[in-house]
Amino acid sequence: MKPDDDNTNEPDRRSHRLRNVVAVVLVLVVLYPLSYGPVMWLSYHGYLKAVSEHFIIAVYKPTEVMIEPLPDPIRRAYFDYMLWWSDL
Repeated sequence: MKPDDDNTNEPDRRSHRLRNVVAVVLVLVVLYPLSYGPVMWLSYHGYLKAVSEHFIIAVYKPTEVMIEPLPDPIRRAYFDYMLWWSDL
């Protein structure tokens, strides 16, 4: 094996690693705030009796920080989404 053969796959590994990091970040940024509605619904309907409401609020407190600086239409859409879950 030539010494240069070890480095031929390095750009592919970096590219693959970068795609994975971007995917994880997108999932966290999108799915984390969107999961608050279903979690509140589960809590309200008694499926999360072992988890206190205060714990849920603490876990999702960063969503308020994330949503606050966004433009009004996006914030309204998020709150409408939360209201939709509360009406189920």
